Amino acid sequence: MSRTEWIVGIFVGLLISGIVLVVLFFVSKRTDDIQPVEQVAVAPTSVFSGLTSMQAYDLAKGKALEWQPDAVLLTVDTTWPQGTSQEQLLSGVAMWNLGFYSPGSTSVANFSVLDGQANLVNQHKLERTLSPRQLDDWRIDSSVAAYRLLDEGGQDFLSENEVSTLIMSLTTDNQSNRLEWLLSFFGVQANTTLTMRLDASTGEILETVHSN
Repeated sequence: MSRTEWIVGIFVGLLISGIVLVVLFFVSKRTDDIQPVEQVAVAPTSVFSGLTSMQAYDLAKGKALEWQPDAVLLTVDTTWPQGTSQEQLLSGVAMWNLGFYSPGSTSVANFSVLDGQANLVNQHKLERTLSPRQLDDWRIDSSVAAYRLLDEGGQDFLSENEVSTLIMSLTTDNQSNRLEWLLSFFGVQANTTLTMRLDASTGEILETVHSN
């Protein structure tokens, strides 16, 4: 190796060593400046307090009468999310949406009931009049309706379609001139459905349809 190459090699080595020392200096300085991060407590996830359909109606009807003094119940409905257990379904407890009809103003208002609160969601005018049935004969709450569905094929449906969604709706203005529950299971993976019409006064099963 020539003398020139030897000097260049030493110079390059010193240069590299200097760069490493500078980097280590700044890294150690930055580490000293970093303050410990304060631990933030994680709040537990809030869980809504649901109600049965009749309890939701009792809570919402006062708000509906404030909206229109002649307001009468038109519909009650909810959707249980995928994976809801049979125990939860049998409780009949959920977040509910309730529609009220005002004959005097020919309008409908929708209320949501969640966490023990009823809130007006929207309202609109109708171009025709409706004839909701009186609620004196409403005896089948959501818990009983869910039990009837599970007992009459719903349990087998859930066994065959583990990931399912349940939609439940009470109607007071329909072609049968009854208070009716309409309950529909939807199998997400197999694309199958189980639908039941149930008399909300007597609990009589009016129709059951299982489709693939």
